[in-house]
Amino acid sequence: MGDEKMKLQLQKEKGEKQTNEVLRKKELKERKAKRKKKVKAHLLPRAIDRRCPEPRQI
Repeated sequence: MGDEKMKLQLQKEKGEKQTNEVLRKKELKERKAKRKKKVKAHLLPRAIDRRCPEPRQI
């Protein structure tokens, strides 16, 4: 009986660990996507500036 309880407890913990792992991975993906979006938004004006340099004064 004790072994069965331990088995059930381990299965429950394993399920919780898997759930936590999935949630953690999902959160990391969301953070990465946010960072990527931020970087793109940050670099956009710089890219436009390079394409259209201001005219030089002679």
